Amino acid sequence: MNLFSSSLGRAVVARSISLTLLLAGDAPAEDEIPSVEIDGDVAITSNLGDVHFLTRIGCSFEITQTLGGTSPYNVAISGDVAAGSDFSFTNPKVDVYERTNGTWAISQAVQGTGATSSFGGGLAVADGILVVGDSGHLLEGQSIGAVHVFRKVEGTWTEIQIVTPSSISASLPFFGGVVDFDGQTLVVGSYGQDRVFVFDWNGAAFTQAQVLSASAEGAYGFDVAVEGDVLAVGNVDDGSGRVHVFERVAGTWTEAGSFAGSQASSYQNMGWSVAVADGRVHSTVQAFADGAPTYTFEKVGGVWTETLVTLSDSGSQANIAASGSTLMIGQCVGAGVTLPEDYALFADTVFVTYGVGCTGGRGFVPRLRGCGEPATGGTVSIEITNGPGGAVGLLAVGMTEVNLAIGSGCTQLAGPGGVLLPIALFGAGAGQGNLVVHAVVPPVPAAFTAHLQAFLQDVTPLGFSTTNGLRFAITGS
Repeated sequence: MNLFSSSLGRAVVARSISLTLLLAGDAPAEDEIPSVEIDGDVAITSNLGDVHFLTRIGCSFEITQTLGGTSPYNVAISGDVAAGSDFSFTNPKVDVYERTNGTWAISQAVQGTGATSSFGGGLAVADGILVVGDSGHLLEGQSIGAVHVFRKVEGTWTEIQIVTPSSISASLPFFGGVVDFDGQTLVVGSYGQDRVFVFDWNGAAFTQAQVLSASAEGAYGFDVAVEGDVLAVGNVDDGSGRVHVFERVAGTWTEAGSFAGSQASSYQNMGWSVAVADGRVHSTVQAFADGAPTYTFEKVGGVWTETLVTLSDSGSQANIAASGSTLMIGQCVGAGVTLPEDYALFADTVFVTYGVGCTGGRGFVPRLRGCGEPATGGTVSIEITNGPGGAVGLLAVGMTEVNLAIGSGCTQLAGPGGVLLPIALFGAGAGQGNLVVHAVVPPVPAAFTAHLQAFLQDVTPLGFSTTNGLRFAITGS
């Protein structure tokens, strides 16, 4: 994750495509840059004020703990271990958080040998190994950069190795400005010399395996990400920017695709932040404009292809992290933009939200989302939130996606030809209505895509409010 930016910021949680409101809080102050990281059902975000720990509850994430008085500029998380870097000219350090009996607390502050104020610019943790990049680390009097490696030894986080580059071809290589580590492979960006260094972990130390380089000068290695045999490299200065996708075959990393994105003519700095998870590569741009995209690429028929575009509601989607099908976005908004009170959002790569619902009588727009395993025998969960408490209504399940105006700013989004299921929301009061429905997918003869939308009794000219649309493919048996 690359955090070299100065702008207003906010944290956004996504599971790709259109974004749905997740959590509320005070907007970050000017020059605060949101940092995000996710591992399965836990996540961490910081806006240079408080550190928020989030947990997946149902189909969404909720803040389950906040630690105040800390100021991490960058964060990382893996299981019961998290970290936050505190850039400081006088006392550079990384705080290590550990979760015990469900509660997070700072367990130790670590400092690297010879650490500079850049200590923590690159940060990752996996399988009990913490790697901390320091792009200002001095080697023979030169600001070359290094990666400090820590692990717990007899209950204390201890520095066990300092990783340095095997070769230098620039006066300011920025080695360690960005890092990623998946438990086996460490990837280190050195965009000052347009190189990416790959190291293998042997259980005791890292050894250099390969160096990836750009064919032309730019900022190759501005951000990096790796999971298993897929690796991504961002290069923001290659035209409008590009993301390079590599695959490891027989121990060697080979470039398998290079992309500028389908909206390259409108947005610059593709590859600003990249993430890899579940066989997908995600990449953001850096542009202060509504609708700035985050792209998703995956293999289709053996060829890497752009498959999804996640659009922001305002500003750029600057810093991202991914785990499984979940994508978390730290969104930067340009100076002078007024941030809303709600600044974190949520969406899904499998359960795709589309369109918008219409406002209820007291100003709330009901939301529909889904999660689970949409295959024969799998369990699917459908969630309705932010609706009128105690309202009854209908859940429309159609076979097609439509966009039909039905009056008063409302739109029908799920096509005809399906079924209408009666529903009733729990809760009391405007915006407090909620419902979760769980269902086991029965055997189906062939794959198809379901389209859902809820219509809820409300105080409106039509007598109801509507949710957004939700679509997901169900795998045939």
